[in-house]
Amino acid sequence: MCALLMAWDKRCAQRHSWRVSENTLLTWAFLGGALGGKYAQWVCRHKTSKEPFRSSLNALVCWNTILYLVAIVPPLRERALFVLGNLLF
Repeated sequence: MCALLMAWDKRCAQRHSWRVSENTLLTWAFLGGALGGKYAQWVCRHKTSKEPFRSSLNALVCWNTILYLVAIVPPLRERALFVLGNLLF
């Protein structure tokens, strides 16, 4: 979804039309779409020099990658659940 929103925002920017807010783009990136957002940023050449958006998106790519790894790799998932269990109880 984040990639589609980035592409749509680029198109709107070219047409001087309504734009998607950076907060909305970063929210979708936080919710798991950071890799798609980064891909769309590269393909569409959109918001490549806008700071702090670029740095925030890069940080969210790292965050999403860690979450994906924890979700996919069983030993990491077990360790994460153990740590969370100790933090909560």
